[in-house]
Amino acid sequence: MAAFESYTQLQTDIEEELMRDDLATGAAARMIKLCEAQLNREIRALEMEKVSTLTLDDRYVALPADWDDTISIQLQDSGNHALKLASRYAMDAMRQNSLNTGGVPTHYCHTDEQVELYPTPDASYMADFAYHIKIPALSDTQTTNWVLLDHPDVYFYGALLHSAMYLEEDQRLQGWATLYGAALQSFKSYCKRRKFSGPLRMKVRGLG
Repeated sequence: MAAFESYTQLQTDIEEELMRDDLATGAAARMIKLCEAQLNREIRALEMEKVSTLTLDDRYVALPADWDDTISIQLQDSGNHALKLASRYAMDAMRQNSLNTGGVPTHYCHTDEQVELYPTPDASYMADFAYHIKIPALSDTQTTNWVLLDHPDVYFYGALLHSAMYLEEDQRLQGWATLYGAALQSFKSYCKRRKFSGPLRMKVRGLG
């Protein structure tokens, strides 16, 4: 397989693999974007984890601009406890039952690109906010990223799979789908192995 060194090189290799001179300008770039969208839905890797500090001082707190989904919210003081995720229904019920009194936040839910806290903070609390970000999208200015460097086959076959809108009944699509499926499964296994790597300690009852 060719060594995809950059966004431009990836587009060139995709076009060469397709062997079509009638594709619209930017077709390869659109295939890459579709591949990235699919990867962001299916992959959770260490490179996609980030921790920042949130100031919890109101009922609603804005999420970071690069937020994709939440891992945890951990208060830095007041017992250093982790907030529990609540449903919209449970959040409303708790507020009604407590007459919406303020206090140290114990629960959160997501609403309108914000975090809603319960109870409403009665002071300013600092929290470690762990969350997932998206894979840096390739572009003319973002010419590479960690996926392209370490897992180029996922990008290559994933983009080719999204060429279906241009190729219609091309018999190569099934082969690309098979290769992409194998590359994606290997990618997921790699991410899981890294995330849970290290010695496991088994606790035996009666031995502490």
